Amino acid sequence: MGSNGRGEIATGRHFAPKPPSMTFAEFLVQYQAVIQAQKTPETQRNQASMLQYWRRVLGHKLLSEITPRDLAEQRDDLLKTKKASTVVYQLRVLSAVFTAAVKDFAMLETNPMFKVKMPPQSEGRVRYLARDERERLLRACQASRMAISMDWYSVPFLPACDVVNC
Repeated sequence: MGSNGRGEIATGRHFAPKPPSMTFAEFLVQYQAVIQAQKTPETQRNQASMLQYWRRVLGHKLLSEITPRDLAEQRDDLLKTKKASTVVYQLRVLSAVFTAAVKDFAMLETNPMFKVKMPPQSEGRVRYLARDERERLLRACQASRMAISMDWYSVPFLPACDVVNC
């Protein structure tokens, strides 16, 4: 630092410059051009409406001023009209945007989503094949080139994932 070190610290020249302030909507333009563009067309289509939603509800805020509390409020609003699994997916898409802001663009120090609790999801369900479904599956497997053991066919009800691994 030398003799001029105190002057550099006092004027702020000793520290790394802060990233420029930009709104979430402005950052999303960059995110979509650089990061989203690298994703598959199907992923881009699936996430487009979610990114529009996040632009609408958070776009006016400065990226650096979005807090975990803001995000938890949005989570709670979404849970009023959507299933928990859908909300979790939407929050994960948003988290990817914030992760890019941290890692790829150095616009944030941390991802505010890391402090937001995800809603609990249901366990799902076990679905068994109906008789006609089992018969169609058997015919399809017999027609395929894969060698299939037929021992399972005499069992009346089996989960689809246990029947055939094809």
